[in-house]
Amino acid sequence: MSVLSKKYTQSINDQTDPALEDLVSEAQALFKVLDSISKKIRNLEKKLDENKAYFPFKYSVFKEKILKPLSTDASNVHEQQAESYVYLGYNSYVEWYLSWDEDENSKRFRLCLVSQRQEFTVVDIEGYPTESSSPLINEIVSKKPLIETDLSTRLKFAEYLQIFIKRFQEHLQCYRTSIERQHLDSFDDEVPFY
Repeated sequence: MSVLSKKYTQSINDQTDPALEDLVSEAQALFKVLDSISKKIRNLEKKLDENKAYFPFKYSVFKEKILKPLSTDASNVHEQQAESYVYLGYNSYVEWYLSWDEDENSKRFRLCLVSQRQEFTVVDIEGYPTESSSPLINEIVSKKPLIETDLSTRLKFAEYLQIFIKRFQEHLQCYRTSIERQHLDSFDDEVPFY
């Protein structure tokens, strides 16, 4: 390779591609956001654990309809469930939850991502397709600590963390208030203190 060719190659290598710089910059910014989310999840678990807040709670994030049911034999089971109604079929869903619950592996309370599959029988009631009020099939598909999910999953569900925290706080407040009311209602002024 000639000296001129080496200088030209070196010159091209020294030049930076603005598009590449923008990509790297955006990737760094995204990883900072992901790191921040991960810290928030770890901090939430730590604070709840330190305060021994071992009160199971789950918050439904969203429900997806499964367009192609998972089981071909399920139709027969649903048809039997329809009993005296006109059977129209069944609907399958996967519901996603954030939950503060005991992790099966560690036996510690963790902030978990839970997916639950449900199937509802659909019957005709007075000319209207109506889902059964309770699912015929109701099973946990997956349950994993949110911090242990892949980055894209963590990013997808991070937007629900604030509402989860708020709803959990409201749940605990209602629970506490209920206990206080029961305690005050059962308190008897006539019993002397010893």
